Order: sequence, then C-alpha cells, then structure tokens
Amino acid sequence: MTAPPTTEEVEEKAPEPLTDKAVEQWYGRRGMTLMLRGTGVGGDTADRAAPVLVVLFLTSMLLIVPWLTTANAAASLAVALVMLLAAWVGGNLLGRRRPFARIRHIGWFEAVAFVAAPTFAVIASPLSAEVVEAVDLPRMQVRLFAGALVAAWQVLQLAVVFLIVMFGLVSLITWLLREVWRSLGETGSALSATLPVMLGVVFFFFINPGVWSTMGRLPAWSYLQVMLLLLLLAIAFLSSRRQFDLRALTRFEHREDVRAALVDTPAEHVGDDDLPATPLTCPLTRRQRLNAAIVAVTSRLVVAFVIALAVFSFFVVLGTIAIDAATITRWTGAQPSVIGQLEGFGSRPYLLTWEDVRVSGFLAMFSAFNYSIASATDNRLRHGAAGAVNDVIRQACAVRLVLLQRSGRLEQAEGESAQR
Repeated sequence: MTAPPTTEEVEEKAPEPLTDKAVEQWYGRRGMTLMLRGTGVGGDTADRAAPVLVVLFLTSMLLIVPWLTTANAAASLAVALVMLLAAWVGGNLLGRRRPFARIRHIGWFEAVAFVAAPTFAVIASPLSAEVVEAVDLPRMQVRLFAGALVAAWQVLQLAVVFLIVMFGLVSLITWLLREVWRSLGETGSALSATLPVMLGVVFFFFINPGVWSTMGRLPAWSYLQVMLLLLLLAIAFLSSRRQFDLRALTRFEHREDVRAALVDTPAEHVGDDDLPATPLTCPLTRRQRLNAAIVAVTSRLVVAFVIALAVFSFFVVLGTIAIDAATITRWTGAQPSVIGQLEGFGSRPYLLTWEDVRVSGFLAMFSAFNYSIASATDNRLRHGAAGAVNDVIRQACAVRLVLLQRSGRLEQAEGESAQR
C-alpha cells in the first residue's frame, strides 16, 4: 500500500495557472510582445515606452537645454522649468488625471510636448557664446537653427524608443545570444567544418593589394555604405519566403498541433475548451507579421555576427603581426594611419593601423553575409538558434490562439486579418 502524496508533492505536480503576467513575461523575454495585441493581455507600446521617454525628456530639459543656453543660467533654468511643468500638467489635465500624476502613457499630447518643449526652451532662452560663435548667422537665426537641431534629436529619440519597445529588440537580442551560446554545441561540428573554409577563402582577399587600396583607403561614409549594402543583401535573402515561411509556422491543421506547440509555454496546461477549432491560421496584423520576420531574420544575423567577430579578430591580429608599414604603403600608395604600436621581438614594431581595421571589418561583414547564405542552404547549419526561433514563433502563435479563444476575440481577429 503506497502512502498518499504529501502536500508539497501535490503542489509540485500541479500545473501553474495561465496568468496574464506569466504570458506577458514569456513574450517579453523573446521580443514578441507585439504578438499580444488584440488578445486583451499585455500593455500598450505607449505605456511601456513611457518610463524611458520621461527620463529622456528630463535629460533634455535639465541638461541639453542649459548646455545650449548658458548665457544666463537663471533665465535658461526658469524657461526649462516652465516648459517642463506645462508639458507635465497639461498632459495630465487633458488625460483627466491629477495635475502632477505620474506619466504612464505617451499620447499625442505627450509626444508633441516631448519634441516641442525642449525646442521652444532653446529658442526662448539666451544662447551660450560658444553656440553663437560656432554658427556665422544672425542671433535669431542661430536660435532657430539650435531649436531645429534639438527638435530633430527629440524626434529621433522618440522614434528609436518606440521601435525598440514595440519590437522588444533588447529582450530579443538578449534571448538570441543565450540561444546562440546554447546552440554552439549543437552546431559545433558544422561550424568547425565551415569556418576554416570561410577563413581560407577570405584569406586571399586579405593579402590582395587591391582590397587594401580600396577598402583600406575608402572614405568613412563610402565604407559604411559598402557595409550596409552587404547587410541589406543578407537581410533580403534571409527574409525571402523561401527561407522563412510564416504561413507554415502559423498554420495548425489539428488540435494536437496546437497542443504540441503549447509545450514549454505558460499555456501548456490549458483545458480543451480553450483550444480553438481547427484547421485555422493564427490571425496576425501586418506589424505582427513584421515582428515575426524580424525575430526570424535577427536569429540568423546574430549567429552571423558572432562569426564576423571571430573573423574580424583573427585578421586584425594577423595584420598587426604580419603586415608592416612598408607593405601597407606599397599596397595603398599612402602612409598608414597608425592607431597604436607595440615593440616586437624582431627588428620592427607591431602596428595596429586603420587600414588593417577597415580591411578586417570588410572581410568580417563579407563572411557574415556568406554565412547567412550558407546557413539557409546547408541543412547542417539550419539548426540551433534559427531553428529555435521558428519553434518559438509557432509557440507564440499557439498561445495567441488560446488567448483569443478564451477572450472570445478569435472570430473578430480572423475577420480583421482576412481584410488585410
């Protein structure tokens, strides 16, 4: 006769209930909070962006505005405080909140105030002598010019914060780095076979004088354009439907498919009544489909950049050891730009030059581009982080279906998705 289970054993075996907090945390750690939109779970982007934007707004008003307008510190501080209080109180009154309540949501008024308050504070305050002397224009035009710069800076901050929060880029990259580290053991044999071949190919570019005379002496803006071109080509290839089939990931033919996708998610133990009728495709908005594509493409790019970092480090060290100033001059037709040097054991110092860094950076980006293509076409390299991300996207769709089913919004979401 077996003894009855203890209370601790019963609690240990009992499944955790499906809570909004657990769901939101699960999506947030994977950079997919946008997938919660329409389910009734999860805060709005404007709510989650509010704390960061409040800190940036205070920084602009209390640091940037006084720095640009130090001709009269008291007047500048007074103008900044008036603008700050007007934005704070005005936003709360429009939102029918207490005048000095904490800002928890960024609406249209808060977004306009985020840009307009520092701009008008700079225009209305006496400018510092350094700013006036730096621009050879009449004083009023200088004020308008400084205000335009501050406005552009505020708009840039607003856009970047909303994009980062909307797509959860910080959480996504953190999770992907963990997946890359975990999957290195799984793909180690494939990488050990691929990386030497890749290094062997790009090695001949490294000792090619033509590469040094072009990439080593290319102007900074042109160099960045070349790097950006390689990055965009890799993204375009990895985001093609042949490499990332979102329709297949969001399609569930049977309830068992939904149940299988819910394993290791907060909704793993939901009842059969919470499972939607199948077959069906998870309804997604355009931004949610874009979010899934960003997650899928970024997963492969993170692995590619890890490879690029290894290639970059290898060639920087190789160039410092093996290529001297005379060789760089002969290849590029100009004296090298030395970053630093170390006295070696032989007759010449070891030089770290900008030419070496530029060439190594180009070869690293080329290797990342090459690996992105290889990882999409070589079955040995498709596993790891990229495969894990595909599983996570399918899990996110399954949990979304459960949430829509429980809230009674599934038919509405399907109708909205069909209209798009």
